[in-house]
Amino acid sequence: MPYNYQYDMATSKATVVFKLLFRWRGSVWRAVYVEYLIWLSAYAILSCVYRFALNTEQQGKFEKFAEFCDKRLSYIPMNFMLGFFVTVVVNRWVTQFANLGMIDNIALFTSQLIKGNDDRGKNLRRNIVRYCVASQCLVFRDIHLGVRRRFPTLETMVAAGVNLRRLTAVSYACSSQEIRSFRTGLSLIWTYDWVPLPVMYPQLVFMAVHTYFFVCVFSRQFIITPTAANYTVVDLYFPIMSSLEFIFYVGWMKVAMELLNPFGEDDDDFDCNFLLDRNLTISLTAVDEAFDDIPDVKPDIFWDDTVSPLYSQETAGRAVNFYVGSANRAELSEDVTEIKMVPHPTNEKFDQYIKKPVRRRRTSIVSVVKTPQCETPASERKRSGSHLLHPLTIFQRKPATTIGMEEAARVNAKPRSSTDVGDGHLRTASYLNPTFFIETGELDRTPPLEPNGIGHLHVGGAKDHIFRSKSFNHTE
Repeated sequence: MPYNYQYDMATSKATVVFKLLFRWRGSVWRAVYVEYLIWLSAYAILSCVYRFALNTEQQGKFEKFAEFCDKRLSYIPMNFMLGFFVTVVVNRWVTQFANLGMIDNIALFTSQLIKGNDDRGKNLRRNIVRYCVASQCLVFRDIHLGVRRRFPTLETMVAAGVNLRRLTAVSYACSSQEIRSFRTGLSLIWTYDWVPLPVMYPQLVFMAVHTYFFVCVFSRQFIITPTAANYTVVDLYFPIMSSLEFIFYVGWMKVAMELLNPFGEDDDDFDCNFLLDRNLTISLTAVDEAFDDIPDVKPDIFWDDTVSPLYSQETAGRAVNFYVGSANRAELSEDVTEIKMVPHPTNEKFDQYIKKPVRRRRTSIVSVVKTPQCETPASERKRSGSHLLHPLTIFQRKPATTIGMEEAARVNAKPRSSTDVGDGHLRTASYLNPTFFIETGELDRTPPLEPNGIGHLHVGGAKDHIFRSKSFNHTE
């Protein structure tokens, strides 16, 4: 199985990066060090021959050849070839990983649908899940070298308890959708092993990478003749930049090689032996020992109390990121006393496409009146001087506040359930407070006016206001 570094990457600190880079198991260093040492040895041998074994005339010819190779090294499209190849290989790897097959759902469905604590019911449940594991083992024997070595013959499967000496059909189990899905996944990974990528594709990519760095052995030599066109001003002896390029490109190629056949014996290949053991153990336990073993139905600790989540002392000091919109913090300026609502000027341009362009020009002036009695959790925190929500106040029940074109919002309304249908609107709980309700539904275009011509709109948000609207309708 691949080396699990998830725990090491729990944070994004700088020390974590260095900790990850210097891991050896499954690392890029382990993948490329053999080829890198071979390439570096060839580079060093050629450098010694160029510096000490060749005369001046021979050095000049070598320098021209190195310049020729260096100028035409870009003819090999390394980035394009490696990028496209790795993308194809990764997609195949993801598909095969998604279809490895976990038997948990089959075991749960079998335990639920086939009842009975007698020997017959127990035998049926155990045989269904064991046959599924046996079919998975038969597939893995043909595509995974490690499983093949573990079970070289069918008799070894019988000795391990995965299979019986005689396979019998379980016709009624084949009708289960979960078993069909399980079988489809096994068939898919079998097909991926049966029809791999055309061999010319990996041949082309691997040959391109190795040819590229074979040419680099000549083209990346430090030129010591001052009169040469490609004279190297700083003679470093050791090819630092070429070494980095080798690690990056060859490491990129090694990633594709690791993912090309995940059913091998490398460090990063699938551990199918463990998967078989796990499926056999989990499935037999689920349908036998854990059958009909359900948890007790008892009242929870918050049965007659307010829900009060607890944190460890170490995590209680962290800020809570509430599930609220970012625009919820927007507030009207203190000097805003009224808002004028006017139609968009582009409406008249669309009238030329309408047969009867009769449009009423409506203008509304909405006055803003603060309502201190309608307080939100944010205003309550400001008033109490608390910077963080206390855990006891997050889930407390409070009077419902509604948004809608009504005469007035009843602040002290009776608390409703999380989903309540009333007056043709669906009331849903706000995520900031489960009992702070927002009334949703199709709203009228204009608020219904009271006899005095003033309509009230109660808004629950960062700041509560009452909008008193005076509408003026004009018809051309």
